[in-house]
Amino acid sequence: TVVLSIGVTNMSKRNAIIRRLTAVETLGCTQVICSDKTGTLTQNRISVMACNDLYGTPSKKVELFACLNSRNLSSATNQIDWAIDEYAYERYSEEELEEYQPVGDIPFDFIRRRATVIVRQDEDVNIMITKGAIPEILSISTGYLDPDGNIQPLNNDIVNDIMGLVEWYSAKGMRVLGITHKYLPSGKKEFTAEDEGDLIFTGFLVFTDPVKETAEEAIASLKDYGIGVKVLTGDNEYVSRYVCEEIGIPADNILVGNQIDAMSDEELKTSVE
Repeated sequence: TVVLSIGVTNMSKRNAIIRRLTAVETLGCTQVICSDKTGTLTQNRISVMACNDLYGTPSKKVELFACLNSRNLSSATNQIDWAIDEYAYERYSEEELEEYQPVGDIPFDFIRRRATVIVRQDEDVNIMITKGAIPEILSISTGYLDPDGNIQPLNNDIVNDIMGLVEWYSAKGMRVLGITHKYLPSGKKEFTAEDEGDLIFTGFLVFTDPVKETAEEAIASLKDYGIGVKVLTGDNEYVSRYVCEEIGIPADNILVGNQIDAMSDEELKTSVE
């Protein structure tokens, strides 16, 4: 107890307050720290960098649809939506956005990994707008807009082009979401996930979240003390690799969700260690 108390006193001199003495012993035995990425290793200052079509060109349609989606969600929103709302505030007046009155929405969940709103375009037509993770957006899209704005069937070549552009953005540390939409006859008021189908892939939302200036030094200090760091994140492997390499965390062995799902507990334990 005396030794632990001395440890608490020494840590308080370094601006670390320990409530329980046993925590000092735990810290002394630590060999691995599992860390979140967003807000822990990065600055948690997410901002919209671009609203682009699938050719990487700035798109007013993507921009407007993204702003309408985040603005009209009735469920809880997150930092992505706040960043889009801030982006919308700088580019649209309230009157412009209020022209599209909300009709309904399908909230985000971690199974679908997307959120949908339905807004009124005019007396006869509503627009369903969905944003979310690229694979999930592609899974409900059957068309895309060609360079002339015409709807074309979504095929494997276009999907590969889309995923290639996502990988390019992600490899530079940017987060990417997809936007897809379709037009509906007015009248319907209630919507479910079953209505999310046969949409038109519209483009990308690209976000930045810079790494913390202190992260690299902190990781190096932990390494000096023999403590390894593993990152647990919901972002894709490309963004995760970029952030890890920026701050000195080895990123040679990245496990993604479908790999983990296919592993037994013993296989996962071995791979993680």
